[in-house]
Amino acid sequence: MPSEPRSTRHPWVRSGLMGLLPVLLPFAWVLELDSCGHPVPLETELTGTMIIGRFELEGWLVVVPVLLVVVLTPYLAPRVQRLGLRVLVHAAGLVAALFAGWGAFFAMFFTIFTERVPRGVGWVVLAAFVGSIVDAILRVGWSAMEWRSRSPRT
Repeated sequence: MPSEPRSTRHPWVRSGLMGLLPVLLPFAWVLELDSCGHPVPLETELTGTMIIGRFELEGWLVVVPVLLVVVLTPYLAPRVQRLGLRVLVHAAGLVAALFAGWGAFFAMFFTIFTERVPRGVGWVVLAAFVGSIVDAILRVGWSAMEWRSRSPRT
């Protein structure tokens, strides 16, 4: 039985899931159908590079810090000695993972005048974000149980 707490085991899971994203950038993530003003809908396959390339500088100032929090919180949590603060570190990772997942969902599906349908790789990308959210939820739950089990009973 490992001596380390469950919430700090395998910190590489979330960074591994997020590490899939750069590998999948050259593949088609979304099929965009534009039927506005065309007799036959125009189909455009958008790769991950094309989707990410649409971000402005302001978008990058939000996306990069959020992804850093998602990836780094599992590595920072074992260094925090107080269990209550460890729960907060994992909670920050959960909030960042939820925000990143929402952003990925928004980028895959939202357009004003066209319709977007994720391709196979797009579903893999969304599954990676959902996996990071599940990992963050489990870590918050485990760290809260560790904190509760070690807190003094009154």
